[in-house]
Amino acid sequence: MSTQMRDGTTVEDPRLGRLVEFDERSRQYNVADLLTAPIKGRTWYGRVRLDQGQTSACTGNARTHDLAFSPIPLKNADGSPLDETFAQALYNLAKKYDEWPGENYEGSSVLGAAKAASALGFIGEYRWAFNIDDYLQAIATIGPGVSGTTWLNSMFYPRPSGELEVDPSSGEAGGHSYAFRGLIVSESAKTSIVGRGRNRKGIPLMRQTNSWDKTWGLNGESFIWADDYERYLMPQGDQCINTTAFHR
Repeated sequence: MSTQMRDGTTVEDPRLGRLVEFDERSRQYNVADLLTAPIKGRTWYGRVRLDQGQTSACTGNARTHDLAFSPIPLKNADGSPLDETFAQALYNLAKKYDEWPGENYEGSSVLGAAKAASALGFIGEYRWAFNIDDYLQAIATIGPGVSGTTWLNSMFYPRPSGELEVDPSSGEAGGHSYAFRGLIVSESAKTSIVGRGRNRKGIPLMRQTNSWDKTWGLNGESFIWADDYERYLMPQGDQCINTTAFHR
């Protein structure tokens, strides 16, 4: 059964709840202004793996993963880990801050979820990456990234190695939001993950955390080649970096 999103689009998989919303004022908050170090390998620690179930709460889940994976992972006021209950509440609040009137609809935007997390006092400033090098450098030096992109049919089932096949010829399934919590740049490490023969020497692997439970991919995660992300997912995509986080 298909699900109609607030922007009028229809998806067969209700988990694909990312809507496109871009505020031109976001260009004033370019993460490039904060970057000084080169791209390097980095993995941000975090044990939380969320499962949005058959809901459209991917933006709330992606932002919750970001908060849980921050350089110093954030928690609830009582000290408990951020969980799916928090992610669903964040998603519902995101709909309040999205551009579309009312809240009785499915789907939300990366921007709406960022505004919701800010309203709850978890983050202060958040910035945006507008090219792949800035995004990779920000993930490597500032913290996890939250993306909102097209989701291709080929991306539903990662390979056994965890590599995600980004094939535009497979067709678009809808929009999805997810987090990146690290980069792998070592040639030996990349070979151990995806094997040889891909001819992608020097191209980073982006470590993606999804919100489709631990049975998806490798413990709920996959790996996306940075050039695939740039070519097929970054156009019309959002790349948000939380630059100021607060403990409550």
